[in-house]
Amino acid sequence: MHQPLSPPGAASMAISPVSAIYAARAMRDFGDGFVAVLLPVYLSAIGLDAFEIGVVATTALLGSASMTLAIGFVGHRIDQRTLLILASALMVATGLAFTRSASFGAVLLVAFCGTVKPSSGSVSIFVPLEHAVLSHLVADKARTSAFGRYSLVGGLAAALGALAAMSPELLGNLGISRLRALEGMFALYAMLGIVGGLFYVRIPRAAANAEEKPRTALGPSRCIVYRLAALFCIDAFAGGLAVQSLVALCCSPASACPCRWPGCSSSPRGSCRPSPSRWQRGCRGASVS
Repeated sequence: MHQPLSPPGAASMAISPVSAIYAARAMRDFGDGFVAVLLPVYLSAIGLDAFEIGVVATTALLGSASMTLAIGFVGHRIDQRTLLILASALMVATGLAFTRSASFGAVLLVAFCGTVKPSSGSVSIFVPLEHAVLSHLVADKARTSAFGRYSLVGGLAAALGALAAMSPELLGNLGISRLRALEGMFALYAMLGIVGGLFYVRIPRAAANAEEKPRTALGPSRCIVYRLAALFCIDAFAGGLAVQSLVALCCSPASACPCRWPGCSSSPRGSCRPSPSRWQRGCRGASVS
């Protein structure tokens, strides 16, 4: 029986599993890049004040850390490909849920259970899973270069995402309201989750060999990993003092409004324009220099 012939160039057009991980991270970090900047702007647009926005940012980071810790305990028992696809589905649900969440309680719930975070750093359930898959897909001698490209792709995509955060302002010039434009960006975040999930489908399933699966998540490397985790905790604590979303909120003209613009009840929306605060003048001076 003759085998069906593949179309010419089909083999060259097929994306490798390693490239699929790079592409999936690019999609995700691009979304994280503009969400980290637009998250406080969107929360302010639906009526939350600065304190509530700070609570949402803390809750989002706490939720991401909790899910990452849970994945570390159970991830070695479940196929990483399946977990990555499920994480992509959670990313889609998070983007859509933010467009429908108007109350403070609903936003807190979505922030804790979802994948949106106020920082474009690698604080998510995706990263440890991708690290585990990538380390098995490449040879030992190629791991350093593979992880170098992995980090480079993520950094460039996050930078482009931060640049894309100006899209709501551009859409405003076309007559689209600011709130609708912000909701559209979260819908785009959900679409990026769909694209990332399609790339994860290209990853081969792990071989179901019980003898090769470790009984514990870390094994003999437990002490080394714990020491490195303690070191990273110190670095993360310092980085949390200047989260991108809170810096964006501080530099926003709306943050200095005593009547909580937008959503101001004492004056028409958009009519309140407080004088720049000392923090805002410092931010603007730094951007000029």
